[in-house]
Amino acid sequence: MRRRSKERFVKLAQIIPPLSVVRLVRADARTPQWKIQLGRSFRIGYYSRQDGTDCVWLVNDAGEYEQTVDQKKLHAHFEVVERSKERSVYGTARPPIPPLAAGGGDRKSSARGSNGTLKIPSKTGHHVVV
Repeated sequence: MRRRSKERFVKLAQIIPPLSVVRLVRADARTPQWKIQLGRSFRIGYYSRQDGTDCVWLVNDAGEYEQTVDQKKLHAHFEVVERSKERSVYGTARPPIPPLAAGGGDRKSSARGSNGTLKIPSKTGHHVVV
């Protein structure tokens, strides 16, 4: 069996379940772009079998998969506001994550990510970045 230099899959007991709500509470020298986003809330998206459970998708108020963090950064920079009871880690046979109800978010969503890439939601609720 070949050892991986960086574990792609994290034990299920250690991950924050999809649909949980997290809030950005810390930024540091390695994440300066997060300073202006402190206090912003996200939902955790469904994990991808291709990316593994160490790749955590943050879903914005519009229901778009906006950015990713690894489990280490998630635990270091975010606090769990509401832990979901969702049991399907990969979202198998689950509908796409819907937008939050009007007035539920604290920031306006954009069709472009912070790095300028266009976010296009797919039929499965995941997105394609172009």
